[in-house]
Order: sequence, then structure tokens, then C-alpha cells
Amino acid sequence: MKRENPFPKPTPFQKSQLREVIAVARVGAGRGWCQGTSGNFSIRGTGQLMWQSPSGVLKDRLEIGQFIPASIIDGKPVHPSGAKISDEAPLHAAIYRHMPKCQIVLHFHSPNTISWITQGRKLDFTDKEMIKAFGLASHQSRLVVPTHENSQDMELLGDRFPEIADFDVPLLMLQGHGIYGWGETPQKVFSMIEALEFLCR
Repeated sequence: MKRENPFPKPTPFQKSQLREVIAVARVGAGRGWCQGTSGNFSIRGTGQLMWQSPSGVLKDRLEIGQFIPASIIDGKPVHPSGAKISDEAPLHAAIYRHMPKCQIVLHFHSPNTISWITQGRKLDFTDKEMIKAFGLASHQSRLVVPTHENSQDMELLGDRFPEIADFDVPLLMLQGHGIYGWGETPQKVFSMIEALEFLCR
């Protein structure tokens, strides 16, 4: 059985993806979606790896070299590092395990979406032109974004991902916390989160 390289480096393509992630992270931070050092981001790496953003870093100042290689089996770093990996890495890892086409995971604290949920509303929309941003056929389609109570136990949430997510909707809302989105490119994922924020405004 081939072992993962304990000191991997992102490929040129992965570096390109990380640059795109950093770009959308800065846009989100500029909109107040990453207050303080909140928010976290990752890309799928080679084999069983992902590249995860660190904890405690301002998201408008992220750099490629700060992303930490971690296993998608458990979300843990593949080698000790001076930087601390995001506490939410286990949930990112679970998304990659269960969504084989997923290449990117973005997590923002978008305020209108959080406020919508805090007011007791469901992320359930129809007859809205913006829902076509989620790949739905028309404004008459229905979009229901799964919502789950927040938890500090990200390993448990990762284990429960198949139960709490909708495999046809690449978004998951944690109540009072923020939104996770995943997909094939940073721009597509960011656009969905942006569209959801617009619907909740």
C-alpha cells in the first residue's frame, strides 16, 4: 500500500486553485463574511490529501504557503506544523470523502444568511429568480438548503454528514454559525453562497 508523502507540496494546478480560493476569501472578508479570523477554506489535494486553511489568520491576508496538508480520512495534518489547522477541518474532510466530485470547500459567516436562520426561518425558496444560480431549471423550482444545529464537535458533524446533508444541494448551514459550500471551482461555490446571501437579504 502506497503511503502518502509526509511533506507534500501542492501541484501547479493546486496552486492555481489556492490562488482562486484566496481571491474569493478576500472578497468575502471585504464584505464582512470573515470577521476577526473566522471562516475557513480548503481544496482537494492529491490522493487522500486536502489543503486546509490555518486557524487564527486574517482571511484577507491568506497566502498559499499557509495552507496545511491534511488527510481527508480524519482531517488531521499529515505532519506537525507551527501553524494550527482550522478546527473545522474534520467537516471539510467528510465533505471530500462523501462528495467525490468536490474540489473546493468554502465556509463563510455571511450575516444575512445567519440572521435569516436566527429569526427561525428555513432556507426554503421558490419563485425567486436567483435560485437559478444553484443550477435549478427555473425560478419556479424549489431550493431547500439543509440546516443543522451548531456544534463544537466537528468530528461528530463529519461522521454525521451523510445524515444532515442533501447530496443534491452543495450547501450546509450550521445554525448561528455559518454556511458551508462545496463544488468544482472556487468561483462556482462562492457564487452559490453569494446568491444565498442575496436571497436572505
